[in-house]
Amino acid sequence: MQGSGEQFPPGDGAEELPESRAPHRVIGTPPPARARTLLEAPPPDDDQRPERWLPAEPSNLDQAKRAERVVAALFILSMLASIGFIAAYVGLEVGSVDGTLRSNLALGVSMAVAFGALAVGAVIWVRYLMPQVEMTEQRHLHPPS
Repeated sequence: MQGSGEQFPPGDGAEELPESRAPHRVIGTPPPARARTLLEAPPPDDDQRPERWLPAEPSNLDQAKRAERVVAALFILSMLASIGFIAAYVGLEVGSVDGTLRSNLALGVSMAVAFGALAVGAVIWVRYLMPQVEMTEQRHLHPPS
């Protein structure tokens, strides 16, 4: 304990170490952020914001109407296949090997049709109905938590 007086300042230990002896940060930790945010603040040029522009109508109106009908039909097919899945799950008996085969077949086909129609409808929606405009919006700076 004799060497402890040389390493630490005298007192009850509540005082801080001298600035030359205490490290500024623990080795291996990143330095503190300058602005205390994850993203740096944008430059203060508020005059040069891009205008928000979306096309009023699709370029080919007939193709868009046809795609909308196809998407609606696929979503309805997905809903009906989901109802069929529930009916097959509740209604089919699995007491025998033949009953289990029919139950698995009905469940698998109805689930595949439901998910497949939903996926194809979503892809057609994105490719033909949504505008082909890439937009980014300004975010507000949030204080760190």
